[in-house]
Amino acid sequence: MVVEVRSFDNLKAFLESIGDEVTRLKALLGDYMRRVESVKARTDKHMKIQGVISKVAKRRLPEGEVIDLKGLEALINPSPKQELDILLEAMQSVQDLINQLENVRKAVSVFQEAQGLDIPVEVVYRDGVPKTIIVRM
Repeated sequence: MVVEVRSFDNLKAFLESIGDEVTRLKALLGDYMRRVESVKARTDKHMKIQGVISKVAKRRLPEGEVIDLKGLEALINPSPKQELDILLEAMQSVQDLINQLENVRKAVSVFQEAQGLDIPVEVVYRDGVPKTIIVRM
């Protein structure tokens, strides 16, 4: 878990930072979607070839090998299915983060009247998601 404290000159700047992050994440999600479509096509071909070879050779071809590098996994020569699974997991994670940020933005709307005031705020982020807003008057 990564905890970070960020300071903003006012609530409006904080809300703008959330908007910027949501925009960035949506672009990333779009990129992942394009990559998924490409990998899906390869996965379909791979599965068909795998099926034919399995019938002929009476065994399955080995999938990509995973090597543990002290907590970091290295996936050597991944199958399209393995790539697809990784991309789908990344997409779900990004979508979850977008949803959390949009929920924070809605929750902060209770301070709508204070947005025009120059009241500095500090925000405690946990794993990239605002968890605590510190408002000093």
